[in-house]
Amino acid sequence: MYYNTNNETGSKLKASRSKTSRQRDIILNIFKRGTTLSPEDVLRFSGLKAPITSIRRAITDLTDEGLLEKTEIRKKGIYGKLVHTWRLKGKED
Repeated sequence: MYYNTNNETGSKLKASRSKTSRQRDIILNIFKRGTTLSPEDVLRFSGLKAPITSIRRAITDLTDEGLLEKTEIRKKGIYGKLVHTWRLKGKED
């Protein structure tokens, strides 16, 4: 889902929604490979040129849709802090 917080309209809004949908599909397919990943892992494996906040937004949306689930596993993130991981819902590692 594209959250239109900057009030885009017309073709720019349509392009942003399309880009967001593509990111979502790429991220879901990464999780379908059957592994537990942090947002930083997803960014690295996806090859997307997107801010980490966009990856987090897609993961949150996929979780809200019931496709992903947050795990108890935490990994060291890019800033040295522990970050949560997610996996495909119902999939065990």
